Amino acid sequence: EHVGVSKACIVGHSIGGFTALEFALAHPEMVAALVLVDTSSGERGAFPGYAEFRDQLLEIMRAKGMAAAFDFDCANNPQRIDRYTRHPELKDYFRPKMLRTSVDGYIGATMAMANWKWLTPRLSEIKVPTIIFWGDEDAPFEKASQVMRDGIAGAELVVVHGSGHNPHEEKPGVFNDALMRFLDRIGW
Repeated sequence: EHVGVSKACIVGHSIGGFTALEFALAHPEMVAALVLVDTSSGERGAFPGYAEFRDQLLEIMRAKGMAAAFDFDCANNPQRIDRYTRHPELKDYFRPKMLRTSVDGYIGATMAMANWKWLTPRLSEIKVPTIIFWGDEDAPFEKASQVMRDGIAGAELVVVHGSGHNPHEEKPGVFNDALMRFLDRIGW
C-alpha cells in the first residue's frame, strides 16, 4: 500500500515462504500469485535430536558468534555433513552468508520457526496461481513441498535436481526458467 501496489506476485523462500503464505491468507485480495521456495506450511522433517542440536547451536552462537556456530553446524548437523560432502564448494559459498547474519537475527528467525502456527489446514483457501520450488537435496522440505502442492488447488511443484535449500542460488538457470514460464503462463 505504501508504494501504491494493490496486487502483487508474492515470492518467499524458507521462512519468507511461510510469511508469504500467511500474507496470502490474511490479504487474498492483494495477492495475484505465489512463488514458494523450499518452505513449509508447517511440516518440516528434522533429524532425530534436532531440538537439542538447535539449542546447542544457539548457545554456541550466543557465546562464540556466527563463525563458531557455522563450524559446529557443519560438523554436527547430518544434513549439512551430507550436503557439503557431496558439494564441498558450497561450504565456502554459504559460510560468508552465515557470517553476515546477526546472532540476534538468526536466533529470532529460529525461534519464530519453532513457534509457527501450522497453516496446512488452510491451504485450500489459497485460490491464486502458485508455484512451489523444492531442491531435491533439501530433505527436510520434501514432504512440506508435496503437502503444499496437494493442498493448494492447481499448484505446480518444480523439483530442482542437485539443489539444496537455495535452488534460486544453487541452480539459478533452472529456477529462473521455471519461474519465467510460470509468470508468462499467468500473464505477469
